[in-house]
Amino acid sequence: MTDPNWIMLLVGLFAAGSGILVPMLAYRASLNAGAPQGAVLGKQTAASLGQGFGSGAAGWLYGIAIEAPFWLTAAALLLIGALVGLARPPNNQLSAGD
Repeated sequence: MTDPNWIMLLVGLFAAGSGILVPMLAYRASLNAGAPQGAVLGKQTAASLGQGFGSGAAGWLYGIAIEAPFWLTAAALLLIGALVGLARPPNNQLSAGD
């Protein structure tokens, strides 16, 4: 899109939709949670903070180099996969059918 008016309209519609949807989801989650309402709402808050900081960090990295957010995400996923793989107990024993 080259017309900034369309971009502003679409971003505004998306923001309005999120502004309506997110509080309703929080309300519904707290009703369904029962006793641990604080834990459920805390998880939603953490997710919102992660989305905000993640978007900001990706924008900052994008300003440094266009491919930086993608390479950093790939490196993080590779590191997490390696750590999960190393944390698994070894499975050296064959089953009786092998």
